Formats: sequence, C-alpha cells, structure tokens
Amino acid sequence: MTHENDKRNTLVIDELKGESQLTFVLHTDLNGKDAVNANDRVIIKSADSGSHALYIPSTGKAENGAESSYLVYAPNSVNVQLNEKYHGKEQLVDKGVYLYKLTKEEVNAPSEAASLTRAEAPTYNGYYLTLATNQDNPNDPGNSDNPGGTDNPNDSGKPVTPLLSPTAKAVLAMAGMGGQNAMYHNQLSDLRKRLGEVRGMTESNGLWVSASGQRDRFDGFASNGVKQNAYRFNLGLDHKIGSWLIGANFKYLHGTQKTSNPDSHAKGKVNSAGANIYGTWIAENGVYTDIVASFDHYHQKITTSMLDGRGVSGTVNNFGLGLSAEVGKKFGLTKDFFVEPQAQLAYYWIKGKDFSMSNGMKVEQGDFNSWVGRLGLVAGKDFKDAEGNTKGQVFVKGGVKQQFAGKQKLYANSIQFKDELKGTSGYYGLGFEANPNKKVSLYGHLERENGKHYTKEIEVMLGLRYKF
Repeated sequence: MTHENDKRNTLVIDELKGESQLTFVLHTDLNGKDAVNANDRVIIKSADSGSHALYIPSTGKAENGAESSYLVYAPNSVNVQLNEKYHGKEQLVDKGVYLYKLTKEEVNAPSEAASLTRAEAPTYNGYYLTLATNQDNPNDPGNSDNPGGTDNPNDSGKPVTPLLSPTAKAVLAMAGMGGQNAMYHNQLSDLRKRLGEVRGMTESNGLWVSASGQRDRFDGFASNGVKQNAYRFNLGLDHKIGSWLIGANFKYLHGTQKTSNPDSHAKGKVNSAGANIYGTWIAENGVYTDIVASFDHYHQKITTSMLDGRGVSGTVNNFGLGLSAEVGKKFGLTKDFFVEPQAQLAYYWIKGKDFSMSNGMKVEQGDFNSWVGRLGLVAGKDFKDAEGNTKGQVFVKGGVKQQFAGKQKLYANSIQFKDELKGTSGYYGLGFEANPNKKVSLYGHLERENGKHYTKEIEVMLGLRYKF
C-alpha cells in the first residue's frame, strides 16, 4: 500500500488463501471510528484461516486522539496483529505523545463486501487503534501529570493513565528545567567552595581556576528521571578594593545524560557556557557577604528511538539569569579550630524555548523561576607555621537547602505537563586548602546531596588560586 499526498487508500481483497503471513503497511490518523477516510484500510471479503500482521509507522506529530477508525475488516477466521519487529512483544504503536494498541470488535459487513450473499458472508471483525493505558502495562506509570480521570476497575486505587511514547518520555525527562536549575546551584555553590579561603589576602589581585566532575540524578515531568555525568571548568580574575573583592569568571560545563527508566533508551548531551560577576565583602572579625550575578547559555541535544526502530533527535537552546546573596562568619573555637555558619538565598530564571523533535513532535517550554535558600555549617582546623602564617586547613561541612518555588510547565503537541520542584535536600562533604607559599593556594572539595527531586551521588572539585 502507498501513502501519497495525504490521501488514504483502501485495499479490497476478494479472497485470501494460504497460511503465509502477510504484513500490511497502514497510515492512520486518530480521529475516531467515524472518520472513515482518515486511514489506509484493508478489507478482506473472504479468507481461509490464517494470521497476518500490520505495520503502522511511528510518528511524533500531533495525533492525540483516543482511537482511530477501522483499519482492517476481516472474517473472524483470520487473526490480525501488529508486526512484532516494529511494535514489539507489547504490541504497541507510538503516535505523537501516547502509545496505542490494536483492538478488535465484531462489526457489520463493510459496504465493499455487500456483493456477497447472506449465506456467503462471514462474521467480520473490525480492527482499530485505541489508547494504551497503565492497565495494559502496570510497570509503566504512564502520564501521571494528565491521568484519564477514571478509577481503575481492578480496585487498585490508581487512576487510569495513558502510556507515553518513547519520544514523549525523552522530552519530558530531559527538556524539564530541573537539570539546568541543579547545574546553576552546583556551579554557584558557596564562597569557600568557589574561591577557597580569601580572608587575610594582602595582594591586590587573584587569578583562579577550578575543575570538577559529578554524577547526579534529577526529576523531569511525569515521573521521568535523568542520570547525568557532568564536568565543569571555571576561570576567574578578581581585584581587591578595600574590604571588597570584585571579580568575574568564565564557566563551561559538559554533561551526558540518560533516562533513569531502564525501559527507555533516551540519551542527551548538554553544554553550558556563561559568566559570573561577584562582589565579596570581608570584615576583620570574620564576617563576609558574597553577592553573585550569573548568566548561563544552554545547548541540549536529545536522542531516542521510536518503537519501529527509527531514530529521533532534537535540540534546544535557552538561557538563564541568576542572583545570589550569601552571608557567614568564621568563629575561632580555639587557636586552630573554627566553625563557620552560612546562609544563602538564590534566585534563578530560565527562559523557556519552543523546539521540535525530528519526528514532528512540537515542544513548548514555559519559563522557570526558582528560589532556593541554604543554611550550612563548616567546621575545621587551620594549620599555621611558626610565624603564624596559615599554611592550610581541613574541614567538614553540611547543611540543608530548601526550594521555595520551582513550578515548571511544558507542552508536547499542545498537551500540558506540569510539575513543581519544591522540596528540601541535605548536603554534606569535606574539603581542604594548602598554601605552599604566600601567592599560591590549592583547594578541593568532596560533596554529596540528597533530596526529593535531586540527588548528587558524588562531586569532586579542585581549584588553584594565584595572588599577585
């Protein structure tokens, strides 16, 4: 069968004989059973017993209806199913955002079979596509953001939800703002982590560089999560003016991503470049205030494959703006031991962007606003030489973060998905600083974090600062 210029074709078979399986390629829309001209059709007027298959090409275009019209009319002596090569053992079709299954029901003889006498006419089955739900696959939660609204008749207490297509799962996992929000807060961190110990700096200028690697997990939409490995590089320069340290740094990040669901094979790559401008006020009594303004540009590529094996990809470019204020004070407990309580409040805004996947799925991101507060404590020991010069320090740290606002919204083929990233997380880690001479400082951190929507399995960071 062919599909040309959006025309639908009907193949009428007067008599089908033989046991060899045939595969019919059919193109279909999902406009309801009454939309007769919306599909390619196969009408088998009479046949011996046998089993035949359908291949219904996958697509990401806006086909969000509940069912198709009849694709096949066949005598009940004939069994029709989806071709396992293209539709898997689960017998599913991906059309746009959702998955569909092949359903049959007994129907009246089609008009094309009207020439058969009543004695000759068999009982017919009509085959059509209907929306697949989590009842068809209990291990798949489906679109939990947009449930069907009916209770599960199996008395499980769960709402009936439509199953998402592989393309939709990839988009909902990776095109959410949770990952970018986490990237911002990781690179922002705190003053000690970003610049090392800058108290007591007598030189006018500082040139610093840092590199880090981390492995983390974050939530997308509709219970679709992402695992990520990311690597970050920073290069900065600052100048001391009285009690203020004024500076800026360039930052770059590269990350590789994959969906957490083992049944999904979506992958992603993200690259981010941006800059921070910061001003740090340091008092002689150990009090500090650190203010940071940030700009980030993100380029993300999403890849997956449809059920029929054809690859899909899409790219999205957007940017974020952030502003953070941190305060803290270092208290000396003894000659060498100290504690440092910290408090921080950060705002981040990400501009949503519209983009398309290569299979025709249209995606619209809403803008994202985030407020995150942090309370932390550092406890450590300074090491000094005989002249009282600090040669280094070691410390442990811990604290809590609270996401006060984090609503995100996304449309896939005009279907709305929404989520909120509010929640609390806890972090802990350890670090060091070594000063081989008065002009050079080497510092590093090891950190973990665990929360409702975000988990940092591990982060390792090393930095070098040269004062002149």
